Amino acid sequence: MKLIRKEALEECRKMWQWLADNPGKFKSSYFNDKESPPRNFCCACEYTLDESGYKNCDKCLLLELWRPGASAQIIADMLLQGNCPCEAITSPYYSWRELVPTEKDEASRYAQRIANYCTFLLRKEKE
Repeated sequence: MKLIRKEALEECRKMWQWLADNPGKFKSSYFNDKESPPRNFCCACEYTLDESGYKNCDKCLLLELWRPGASAQIIADMLLQGNCPCEAITSPYYSWRELVPTEKDEASRYAQRIANYCTFLLRKEKE
């Protein structure tokens, strides 16, 4: 399913808000009843897919969120090595993923941060 930018951001916001409101749950749980979940259980990843199904992380809608604390060179190196910028040790996604099994409340704060960033981007779209 090819998503347009606004749809992808809205779906990302809904998922991350759900994760913030349901500490200890994983992205796959959000899509549990969906027939065809997005790539990596992430609508931002799905948005980056080209016609052949290749995921192009440098087009990620949340790329700027993954960068804080990581230099542009670190992100560029990750992309060149085929790694996703959301996996950078400084990204809120990385922190959420590492904390969700054991420190649910802290993980929930990272999920809320991602949801808030999606809301911020959606508001910018309206301007």
